[in-house]
Amino acid sequence: MVYEFGDCRIDAKRREIRRGGRTVEAEPRTLDLLLYFLSHRDRVITKDELQDAVWGTIVTDTAVARGVMKARKILGDSPDDPHYISTVRGHGYRFIGELRDEHAATNAPAGPALGEDRRSIAVLPFANLTGEAANQYFSDGIAEEILNLLARIAELRVSSRTSSFCFRDSMLDLRTIAAKLGVEFLLQGSLRRDGARVRVAIQLIDAKDDAQVLSQVFERELVDVLRLQAEIASEVVARLPILSGPPVRPHSRTANLQAYEYYLRGRHYFYLWDGRSLEYAKLMYRKAIELDPHFAKAWAGLAETLAGTRMWQEAGDALLAEATDASLKAVKLGPELAESHCARGFVLSLHGDYAGAAREFGLAIERDPMFYEAWYLFGRSRFSEGKPVESARLFQAAGAVRPDEYQASCLAVLALQRAGNQAEVPAAATEAVRRCRDRLELRPDDTRALTLGAGALTALELNDEAIAWVERALVIRPDDVMVLHNAGCTLAALGEVDRALDVFEKRFRLGTAFADWI
Repeated sequence: MVYEFGDCRIDAKRREIRRGGRTVEAEPRTLDLLLYFLSHRDRVITKDELQDAVWGTIVTDTAVARGVMKARKILGDSPDDPHYISTVRGHGYRFIGELRDEHAATNAPAGPALGEDRRSIAVLPFANLTGEAANQYFSDGIAEEILNLLARIAELRVSSRTSSFCFRDSMLDLRTIAAKLGVEFLLQGSLRRDGARVRVAIQLIDAKDDAQVLSQVFERELVDVLRLQAEIASEVVARLPILSGPPVRPHSRTANLQAYEYYLRGRHYFYLWDGRSLEYAKLMYRKAIELDPHFAKAWAGLAETLAGTRMWQEAGDALLAEATDASLKAVKLGPELAESHCARGFVLSLHGDYAGAAREFGLAIERDPMFYEAWYLFGRSRFSEGKPVESARLFQAAGAVRPDEYQASCLAVLALQRAGNQAEVPAAATEAVRRCRDRLELRPDDTRALTLGAGALTALELNDEAIAWVERALVIRPDDVMVLHNAGCTLAALGEVDRALDVFEKRFRLGTAFADWI
């Protein structure tokens, strides 16, 4: 039986108490006392009854009062202003908290309505014809923004950036690339900058018969690049066999092209998702904000990057305070942007304000139901809150939005295990492993796919392969905090205690975040 009330969660079967998303240590008798209050919450419980049920022998009233005091301390309750355990003078005690049913409907949104027959497309990285390496960020950014605009259309299944960008400079033919990505259409393009003008040539290919559906050249002033992205996306949507789509509008708001370029560089580094790259991402976002202090998406990107650094590397208050300020700025400047509310939700979850986080994630999803990051980070928030059933559902919704993305599927397995829902674990783990294998076929050095996938392999009792994936990740990136963290968790789950301790000791030399988790 699981009891939830306020910011508390007590799992009777696991004999575990969590408050504010963190595990709380309690003496066995204190936990027994709390469980007795909860299971008899419909009535007053006398001191004599508590002696018999919890102590099993005759003890003084002072001993009972001391036990109740410890229980209140665990819950953060007070006898003067009780929210959970009330003293009924002359009679005993009564539990007065309002329980929530973990399996009941919540305020979290349902997953997006997605048809089984969605058409599929991948946007390949655009070729940089300018000849300058610095412009690679720009051409990648243009392709990524077009990809994001297309991904907002529920009738389309759009291959993620992490998958489609694996085929940069690939010598494979387009039909083979489409087969590897599992899509029907490919959008490829090239970009050339000449002074204050930009020239973008695109081709939309039907991979089934290698037929050209659309071939067009766009030449615009650089200041019109945001409108150009929306125009290209609209042209593509018009040529695809789908019923309709929402108006495709640019959603990066800045008139400063150099600020936009720094923002694109920030996204580039953020997606590399390692300690050094996160530092570069913060630097790029700060430069974008310096050039345009009203650039909401740059503030959101900075908040998300600071929150990620705070979560994985630095547990200090200064970093969280800066992330908080950046997220507030993003919402103030871009209240219409899903990215702003998602960043704000992420930061609030790190504060332990899960109700506020849920509200912000809900707003992000309301503005863009196809926004993968909002579903994914909402799932992480619910997991930290101690709501694994809802967390698993949110991770599964994220996986539905991005069918080629493996992270949410792997974490859904963990959430189902935490919820004790063993019946659903094998199917979820099989799907997670499949996605990881697909990802590793495209990019064999993806250490996150290796370490998260190892956890899913463990759930399927494929232990030898799980250890092999972990060891492979440790060879590729032996000093990466996230690799060490996830590798240590998997080794611990497999009973490889000494190896896990070695990994964790190295991991903590790189940052103390998640100490309570370890």
